[in-house]
Amino acid sequence: MRAQVDKAKSLGYGLDDRTASLKHRSMAAPILGASGRLCAELIAIAQTGQFSTSALQKEVSPKLVQAAREMTPHASPLKHRPTDPL
Repeated sequence: MRAQVDKAKSLGYGLDDRTASLKHRSMAAPILGASGRLCAELIAIAQTGQFSTSALQKEVSPKLVQAAREMTPHASPLKHRPTDPL
């Protein structure tokens, strides 16, 4: 698990290749707050028949990472914890 986290950090995104769903591949890039901590993530999901893993990495990941980086200066920390009622 640690190796996967380290790889995602170095790439700027994480990839899920059909582990959560056999019919989908997904990737996520972090949106960081001013402190450098995770505020949110930008996620792309594709059906396995639409994109191969290599196509996602080559075609989608650069756009996803760039979009997340563009959102980062506008991110603000959460006002509540995800487990708190809204």
